[in-house]
Amino acid sequence: MLSTKDMKTELFIHDNHGDFFDATPPFGVFISGKTMILGWRGTSGLADGLNDAAASPQSSLAWRKHCKSIKAQGAMTSIVHNDIANHEKAIIKKAKELGITEIITTG
Repeated sequence: MLSTKDMKTELFIHDNHGDFFDATPPFGVFISGKTMILGWRGTSGLADGLNDAAASPQSSLAWRKHCKSIKAQGAMTSIVHNDIANHEKAIIKKAKELGITEIITTG
C-alpha cells in the first residue's frame, strides 16, 4: 500500500502494543530503498488526546550527544523511547544488513 511504481516500500515491524493499544499509538518500521522510516500513528482518540496534552518539551539522553537543541513533546518522547528500546536490536540489525543510509521519524 505504501509502494509506488518507482519505489517498493515494505513493512518491517508493526507493533500495536496489544493490551496497551488504547494508551499507546501503534508503531511501524518501513523500508524504502536505503531509507528506514520509523512511524507512530497520530491522534485518533481520547487516550491519544491525553498524551498530546503533555506538551512539555523534553530533551533526551538518546540524542543529546548528537544535537542539544532537539526537543520533543513530553509524552511522545516516552513512547518513542519505549518503542525504540523494545525493537532496537532488530532495527539496528536490519539497517546494517540493508546498508540503510537515512532514517526518518514521523508521527
